[in-house]
Amino acid sequence: MQIKATDRKIDRLKKRILEVKERRKALRNKLERETAARLEKVKKKTARIARL
Repeated sequence: MQIKATDRKIDRLKKRILEVKERRKALRNKLERETAARLEKVKKKTARIARL
């Protein structure tokens, strides 16, 4: 009985770790997209200023 409870706890922790990893990955991707968008915006403004 003790072993089954421990196995369940381990499985729950493994699942939680995977969820956290997925969440981190999603947040990292979101941050990269936002950063790329900001960089693109700056490039456009710089190009516009350079044309003046």
